[in-house]
Amino acid sequence: MAHSLLSPSAAHRWMNCAASLKLESELPESTSDYADEGTAAHEFAARRLLNLIDENARPVNIGDEFVINSKTYTYNIDMAAYLDKYVDVVWEMANHEILRVEERVDFSNWTLHPDSFGTADAVIIKGNEIQIHDLKYGRGVPVDAVDNEQLMIYALGAVDMFEIAYEFDQVRLVIHQPRLNSMSEHVLTVVELKEFGNKVREKAQIALAKLKAPALTSDDFTPGVKHCRWCKAKATCPALTQHVMSTVADDFVDISKDIKPQLESAEERVQNTVDRQLANCMLAVELIEDWCSAVRAEVERRLLAGTFTDNRYKLVEGRKGARKWMDATAVEEAMKAMRLKREEMYEFSLISPTTAEKLFKDQPKRWAKLQELITQSEGKPSVAPASDKRPAIIINDFEVLV
Repeated sequence: MAHSLLSPSAAHRWMNCAASLKLESELPESTSDYADEGTAAHEFAARRLLNLIDENARPVNIGDEFVINSKTYTYNIDMAAYLDKYVDVVWEMANHEILRVEERVDFSNWTLHPDSFGTADAVIIKGNEIQIHDLKYGRGVPVDAVDNEQLMIYALGAVDMFEIAYEFDQVRLVIHQPRLNSMSEHVLTVVELKEFGNKVREKAQIALAKLKAPALTSDDFTPGVKHCRWCKAKATCPALTQHVMSTVADDFVDISKDIKPQLESAEERVQNTVDRQLANCMLAVELIEDWCSAVRAEVERRLLAGTFTDNRYKLVEGRKGARKWMDATAVEEAMKAMRLKREEMYEFSLISPTTAEKLFKDQPKRWAKLQELITQSEGKPSVAPASDKRPAIIINDFEVLV
């Protein structure tokens, strides 16, 4: 977690789009159940590592709870299994060398903003190498450690902190995503890291200047798939809106006027769209989908707050949730009194392969026998960028699935 206006987690945004810092600073802070669950997971993982370092440190036990934003998260078997992957790797990579957990690092020297600091999940010092480990507990998309601005800024702060006592030649960045079974590493020299630090200073200076500017110009915005994805201001960003409309219409759209007729006329112009135009649009699909979700969420937020003034939209009650028993025990007693048979009262189904794998985690021989009885359908064809690591499907050798 970072405590800074120029947060490392937002670095990809303010380093690539100078206007994002000002736009995001004008919006209220928000959180989510996913973010809070991640905070709880970090707390439990840190306690696990600290207990390995010092057996007298507070341990973590199944059933332990962590409360954040009035929500309680429990250290259960599933969470323990995921966090064990992270803890085991960090502990093995430390290999009895210096391991610092939840280490406070200051990177003010690079962001040019006072009191800019954050907490590195784990820092390992092994000879001439310093390692920065980052735990990401979500189920989102795999994150690459290569040229990862967030982790590199933490590394800058860690190097500043420890190079007084140690001489480092290289830095190892490691991102752990146990719920995706993903771990990404990137090694760079300290010289390369500090060259990046100079770029951070340059970008931070520009972003801070835009923060103080009375108004932003179109030149201050740089819409892009990666840095717009997590921007809090994407729903109201004029540059992103214009970028989306221009992409959808394959031409300039004036967002100050009614959009529908402009899109309809654009549709007529692109009836004979060629593959290249389609490919260009595919590049923006993910960005457009994120933008659509952000716009809907922002309208909902303003309606809930009672600040939305356009009467073309209103809040209505959504689809009701699934029906469920208020008290299962009371229902069982009532049905027994009605003399219902057991097979009438209960629905039984075989556990899934996923549940079975967890059940037989410590019984590999039994699990091996069950694995022979598992079948899994092939994945359907899916469009992906040419840079995707999965091999391309050869159409002539592939039976198209409908």
